[in-house]
Amino acid sequence: MNKKEIISNMTESLDQIRDFVDQYDYKVDDKDWGIGVFVNGIKLEWNLKGQHIKLGFGNDKESDLPMIYEWLKSEGYEVGLTRKGGLSTVYPNPTVDQFKEIFELVESHDLDLKNPQGIPSNKSQRGVSFEGSNFSNGHERLTSIGPRFMSGVCKASGMELERMDAEWKTMDGGRIDGAEINEDGSVKSIYECQSGIQDGAFLDNEHLSKALLRYVFDPSVIEKLERIVILAGGYTQDSLNIIKGQADMLSKRDQPIEVILLQTTRINNRIGVERVNF
Repeated sequence: MNKKEIISNMTESLDQIRDFVDQYDYKVDDKDWGIGVFVNGIKLEWNLKGQHIKLGFGNDKESDLPMIYEWLKSEGYEVGLTRKGGLSTVYPNPTVDQFKEIFELVESHDLDLKNPQGIPSNKSQRGVSFEGSNFSNGHERLTSIGPRFMSGVCKASGMELERMDAEWKTMDGGRIDGAEINEDGSVKSIYECQSGIQDGAFLDNEHLSKALLRYVFDPSVIEKLERIVILAGGYTQDSLNIIKGQADMLSKRDQPIEVILLQTTRINNRIGVERVNF
């Protein structure tokens, strides 16, 4: 089969590729060269111009690509480097089934990538759902005023449950989900929970900004603040990068402020809370 025929076959398969990817809730990028999709931190391409399936464009060339290369080789795939920096599978005329096979393989990898691609914006990320659990009726407000849930938050973060107030009002009219109060009435810790926590929602920019930019510097909060606690279903790498920078700055204050990230977990039908290392 010649080049023109291969490209024609791959073009005819574009709709099948899109339909398959849509099942996984990933965003498909239509390009003049075919289709690109970011899968678990690795870009995967149905590349018409190269007449192959391509992986790894944008991943770190010194660290990620050799790791991906060795991993694919160990899985029995023959791969080679492309001129523009990526890995191409040696399929002279790739089929939809071959794309599905590699897609599902990449979807399940646990490689520690230095420069993961597309994770923040190209997959609808979700943590654990409360549905059918011991917190089936749980929602954002319950996680700040319900002692049954808050006991887990306090245990994971070091806050004292009996010193927690819900919906603490700031001087600019905002309301912090929770505040740990000192004996003198000052704020020791603030706690912010992501909306949609019951559905496993990842931390969004609004709640990140509230916790690390708006509330922390409110005059009613900042004077004796020691700790910021954030709870979400998970965190994108972009969010973690921002949090790391802000946490480093806050730790260097004359009165250091610690940033603690928590995320929900689920074992069978029981919801828990664990600390996130970042």
